[in-house]
Amino acid sequence: MRSFLTSWAPSKATHFDTASARKLAVRDAVKPLSNGETNENYPAAGAIPGSPLEQPSSQQTWMALACITLLSIPLFFFLLGGWGFFDPDEGRYAEIPREMLERHDLITPTLNYLKYFEKPPLLYWSVAASFKLFGFNEFAGRLIPALAALIGLYTAYALGRRMFGHRAGLLGAVILATSLIWPILARELVIDMLLSVILFLTATFWWLGHTDSGTRQRDYFIGFWISLALAVLAKGPVAVVLVGTPIFCYLWLCGQWPVLSKMQWLIGVPLFFLITAPWFTLVAQRNPEFNHFFWYRQHIGRYLGRDKDREHEQSFSYFFKFLPLMLFPWSAFLPGAVVMGWKKVWPARTEAQRALIYLLLNAIFIVFFFSGSTSKLLTYVLPAVPFCALLFAAYFDWLWRHQQEAWQKPLFSGVTLLSLILGIAGVVCLSIGPKKLYQIEKLSPAIAVVGGIFLLLWTVALIVSAQRRHLPGTLAVVGGGMALLTTGMMPVIAAMAPNHYCKSLLEYIRPGLKPETKIVMYDSYAQSVNFYTGKRIIVKELGELKFGAENMLPADQKVWFLNDMQDLHRLLLSPQPVYCFARDHEGAQEYIKAFGGDVQEIIWNKRRSILGNRAALALTPPKPGGLLGQ
Repeated sequence: MRSFLTSWAPSKATHFDTASARKLAVRDAVKPLSNGETNENYPAAGAIPGSPLEQPSSQQTWMALACITLLSIPLFFFLLGGWGFFDPDEGRYAEIPREMLERHDLITPTLNYLKYFEKPPLLYWSVAASFKLFGFNEFAGRLIPALAALIGLYTAYALGRRMFGHRAGLLGAVILATSLIWPILARELVIDMLLSVILFLTATFWWLGHTDSGTRQRDYFIGFWISLALAVLAKGPVAVVLVGTPIFCYLWLCGQWPVLSKMQWLIGVPLFFLITAPWFTLVAQRNPEFNHFFWYRQHIGRYLGRDKDREHEQSFSYFFKFLPLMLFPWSAFLPGAVVMGWKKVWPARTEAQRALIYLLLNAIFIVFFFSGSTSKLLTYVLPAVPFCALLFAAYFDWLWRHQQEAWQKPLFSGVTLLSLILGIAGVVCLSIGPKKLYQIEKLSPAIAVVGGIFLLLWTVALIVSAQRRHLPGTLAVVGGGMALLTTGMMPVIAAMAPNHYCKSLLEYIRPGLKPETKIVMYDSYAQSVNFYTGKRIIVKELGELKFGAENMLPADQKVWFLNDMQDLHRLLLSPQPVYCFARDHEGAQEYIKAFGGDVQEIIWNKRRSILGNRAALALTPPKPGGLLGQ
């Protein structure tokens, strides 16, 4: 880890600083190639300005780190705890650590107090530690992905700087921070951000070890094995595939097989198993059903679509359609980068060219690997985003060093496409946005007007900077505009959120949540209700609780699971307070029609409705018009 930190801070001597290395680099920079070009035509090749040979000053390095940190504060941490957990994912990943702490058991994960083995425990442990430090709240839960996202920016700077130079490293961090999906998932308590950053860190350690020597190389490869072990504890054995396959393909394509002998196998492999084996061994010993469910059903069976409970099935092209949105606004420059970049990569005659190949292999393999799975969620390909950000950084760094060639068709087409998208979005916000925003969310129409004006101003600034052919200014407008847009959306989300999560409803019925109170969900299951009430929920729909239900005693099944509407009706006739969640306001009317005066709707928002029996109504009378009072 010490060696990795020195990749951010300047050192007095590295393997790049030797006189012989500099002579070879200068020779390679002007060495004619078979097609008559020189390596200067390739991104960051040889000893040209901006290459890894040009070490930044201490002031440059610390200024870059300060800029990255300051950029992350509004993007990742502003209003981080400003709204409640959303279901299903945030509620799930908050409740499992809460139950771990309540049960004093960090080995067996449970959800609704049922065994839950879909994921290894690294995220649960991290969130549990945050809860212990900062209390059971949204800020503490989301702090883990936010910090992971920040570490991802530092890693992008370190890797980009080693591969292409200081400027490219800083560009990579800024591009990553302002790619749409990164700040979104930095603020959401899901496993994907933590996993993505650890995978990226693992790939970075490997590259640093591959391109260094001596003690630093040993330290980097030990860091590689440690971070690979953490990736397995975050997601499972698929992490080894996601890291190992691109490395193998890189060694094969670039003929770098000798590096295998330098990877510290004798230290790294035992260290890997020392970190990963204890939890897998203990959880299997305490839960004999773990091995089949986790290793086969959750990995092999789920990937191949052989699991009987299939989820999230999508077509092969699913990720390819949404990846440009995830990388917005930088994806507008993707066509130009592809047109200009493919001629610069092969044949791989320099370290910088091999670096591009390494980034490409990682990004492409991650997308194709998850595209082959029958189960798909958009967040699965988040690990590809940091590699894409560095590829964009290499592209823009090359343009920066070739200003006269920069303002040609590829770059102009990207600016034109982005300007068109922003302009259309601004017009839509101004024309139909105010009315729709009030109709759907009951928010002030002025929010849409301000948003529309901002998008149009962003468009104008982009066009002006492009007309002046000022590449640094254009990049600043793209990244700065996205940062302002993302930050400005946070208060809007905070205003809309209560109408979409359970916390706002539970706050109203808080006086009725006595120790004897029962909560039941018949047509759905909202995981955050467990977190906010600290209670076990009686459910009908099994869903992700099915495995846990299959491995509990029949007597307990009768208590905590409903078979039909008659079971629900008998429960509502109880003298104790009983609150029943419905999927929405319309769904609540079906219960009222079925049970008559035995149940009434108490409060609702756009996503959920809470009904109560007579005892519950005595404690929490209905709120006219629901949450919004309309």
